[in-house]
Amino acid sequence: MTDESASAASLSPPGDARRVVLDSGLVVALFPNPSVRSASAALRLRVGARDDPPGREGLAHFIEHMLFRGGRTFDTPAKRNRALAEVGGEFQASTGLEDTKFLISMHGDGFSRGMDIFLDALNHPRFDEQALATERTVVLGEVREELEEWEALERLRRDFVLCRWEGNAAIVGTLASVEAITGEEMAEHARRYYGPANAVLCIAGRFAPEEALARAAELRAMGDAPANGPRARGPRARGEGVVVHRCARQQCEVLLSFPARCPTSKMAAACDLLNSILGQGCDSRLFVDIREERGLAYSVGSSVEGYAGSTLLEVEALAPPERITEVVERILGHVEELARAGPHPEELARAQRCQCCALEYLLDDPAGLANHISWLETYFPEDAPHTVEAEIARMRAISADDVARAAAAILRREQMTALCVGPVPEELVDLLREATGAPCVELAAAD
Repeated sequence: MTDESASAASLSPPGDARRVVLDSGLVVALFPNPSVRSASAALRLRVGARDDPPGREGLAHFIEHMLFRGGRTFDTPAKRNRALAEVGGEFQASTGLEDTKFLISMHGDGFSRGMDIFLDALNHPRFDEQALATERTVVLGEVREELEEWEALERLRRDFVLCRWEGNAAIVGTLASVEAITGEEMAEHARRYYGPANAVLCIAGRFAPEEALARAAELRAMGDAPANGPRARGPRARGEGVVVHRCARQQCEVLLSFPARCPTSKMAAACDLLNSILGQGCDSRLFVDIREERGLAYSVGSSVEGYAGSTLLEVEALAPPERITEVVERILGHVEELARAGPHPEELARAQRCQCCALEYLLDDPAGLANHISWLETYFPEDAPHTVEAEIARMRAISADDVARAAAAILRREQMTALCVGPVPEELVDLLREATGAPCVELAAAD
């Protein structure tokens, strides 16, 4: 066992933040804070939808569901849920493209009981036919709900943007693929990817550190998988530049996607600041110009998603068809200016202050802290140990030149994919075709 303890500093929770690598290979990050009432544990596994085998799309998501069917002590969902209620607990999970997360929160006084529940589910999953048949019905219902209720823009994003990375982009799978998955395939996939050496466990809040370390050592998960992901995959070169789905709506929705390589945590921090400056929040360029000053649209903004070695910055706008072209013209103007000249010093300073405040707020939010640190440990292990103070220092060290370089690398029109849904005017199609230098793909109304 190696121990990389770090004394608490001014921005660390009370107590000592510690990072320990257990003999099993499990990375454990502890952030004890006796001043809060709750405790949370986040286990993040380096496996997601992009690791699903062809024809078995949805496998990682299905396995995530099955963990809520398993257990030896809490061998039914009813037993587990009653035990959770007794400690004021909540147990949730999510499958992403490149990782799977399990998060449990409980009152600090119930930490030991909460970890009993957590470890029982993770160490003793059920892949037998009875449990599989019951949960398959639930998962198929989720697939059908996605087919019936998913916004058209989300489908286009999956099919024309997320597909630019190698591997499956349909997290929940298809009706056919979910029907085909067997218990044996689940068990084999779990043995390959779901071992402690391929995971990070972060515990934050009110708990005794030595007890937490002892409980972490009990984690066997579902196999003896080595550390094997997530691996940097792309993105690949753009296919379609403009995709249009015309349908009867009151407003037109547009998504501009900019994928790029992002190999370091420094560039990831610069991307976060670029996103804040461009379109995240009420002080961003897009919100101030398009909504506040011109009143062109109610909804406009940007977001950023990080993957292994890459990033995806996206701008989304919703406006009436008679205004959407002007809205997109304004967006493209701001994108071009940031890519050419970078940020103004004063707006960078405000964005840094906003990001640093958000990081400080995690100290009062054990679940948020456990979630955030487990993500950093998964995607940027070379910068460990990760602490709130270290992240704030990294954010403050980003210069205007760093953000300018990130903007020039990401906001490239030749990499941009534009998705349009609703009553799409021809002038908007012409604008985007010229901006991307790529032809337009028109989808049939029934697609």
